[in-house]
Amino acid sequence: FLEKTSCSQKVISDFLSRCFYKSGQSYGDIAAYTDLNQQITSNETKLFNKLEHNRLFYFAIPPNVFEETGVAIKQTCMAEKGWTR
Repeated sequence: FLEKTSCSQKVISDFLSRCFYKSGQSYGDIAAYTDLNQQITSNETKLFNKLEHNRLFYFAIPPNVFEETGVAIKQTCMAEKGWTR
């Protein structure tokens, strides 16, 4: 897909450098989401010139675990300033 885009390689590289994967014991693993929140917050503090930090979560998971995943994110990973989706 990325080979057929009109975006520059720098734009793609910048975007992908902000994407990461975090595994856990289950889809609703509160400890894993707490660790994820710490990693996200650490990355956000490096962007000191930004007043708000938006967070986007991509669910590549079975529909039957959306609820427990969403609940875990709501309990641990909501943006303090900015939106979370």
